[in-house]
Amino acid sequence: GLTLASDIKAGIAEYLAHRRLRESQVIACLADGVVTAEAIVSRLYLDLPEALRPAARQTIEAHLSMLRG
Repeated sequence: GLTLASDIKAGIAEYLAHRRLRESQVIACLADGVVTAEAIVSRLYLDLPEALRPAARQTIEAHLSMLRG
């Protein structure tokens, strides 16, 4: 019980830290004039298999939408 709860909390904390990191990377792209989801994906997801690009693009589009308010 306690170990599972600790694992869940740690997993959530790791996920949130990753989301904050990705958000800061998206903001840096925007500041550098890299503004389309596709261009941001190309910049941030190096060596990403083509089959995973649509999912990465959706993630970036969600970040852009949240940042735009």
